[in-house]
Amino acid sequence: MGTSAAEDICSKRREKGEFKDLYDFCEKVSLRCVNSKTIESLVKSGAFDFTLMHRAQIFACIPDAMKRAEMAQRDMESGQFSLFETAPKDIKIPDIQKWSESEQLSFEKEVLGLYVSSHPLARYRKLLESVSQPINELLTGKVNSGEQVIIGGIVHDLAKKITPSGMERVHFHLEGLTGRIKIIAGDKFPKDKNSIFSNSLMCMIRGKLVFMDTEPFVSMESVINLDDAYSALGKYLHITVRELGLEQLTLQEMKNLLSQSKGLSEVVMHIITGDGREAQAVLEEKVSVNENLLISLEKLAGEGNVRLSWKK
Repeated sequence: MGTSAAEDICSKRREKGEFKDLYDFCEKVSLRCVNSKTIESLVKSGAFDFTLMHRAQIFACIPDAMKRAEMAQRDMESGQFSLFETAPKDIKIPDIQKWSESEQLSFEKEVLGLYVSSHPLARYRKLLESVSQPINELLTGKVNSGEQVIIGGIVHDLAKKITPSGMERVHFHLEGLTGRIKIIAGDKFPKDKNSIFSNSLMCMIRGKLVFMDTEPFVSMESVINLDDAYSALGKYLHITVRELGLEQLTLQEMKNLLSQSKGLSEVVMHIITGDGREAQAVLEEKVSVNENLLISLEKLAGEGNVRLSWKK
């Protein structure tokens, strides 16, 4: 948003009062300063979420709101009397679907440079906490150069270039919940023409952390879509329970959850006895792990007591 647009919006709000909706906003501001692109950006950022319409409906109303406001402002400038301000507005709310969560978040990132209403990775939070390392730990020296790492996030700034030796070099940034880091893929980049690897892909990457020059990067060795990572990296589902105070009802609820999610991951129970010792038991029944199962189990076992691992 330009300076003139921001100044006009602020001054009109002080002079004419709070904006009631998109139509009221367009009537009050100067459309010479606040153009359609600015209004679109405001809608995408959630600036009109206080109204009764969802963002997709508000966005669809922009042309009509601007047209009405332009007519009213022309009449006012020419001194013509208009019933525009006093007559009830015949506004038809568009019958269209809401933007999907991914669309809404993508628009927020586009216009604000950050996510506001949520985060695209929020629905994978338990998976990321279980099997990946926080990216900020790689950036702050908590992980040594040369160590193997597994990190999850969203692909950004995907680019390819040819080295002086004629080899194709692919690099991008992976943005996680705690930061972003450069990834160099080299010959490990999927070259299949049907590969879905692209910007905005949410994936898990295994590779080697390298410190060189001014910033660390990860030399990628393998990549997997986050939806597939539950089974590929979560070969073992660990549940920790404390014998003291453990209720039979809680155990039965856990059993019911696990029996409804049959799959290939082994379930390892860690039982903490009254004197602090730990006993382990591998259940016969294997499960299919997903985010909902992890969240439901953690509600029963307690925060931090449910995790995934690809090694026992």
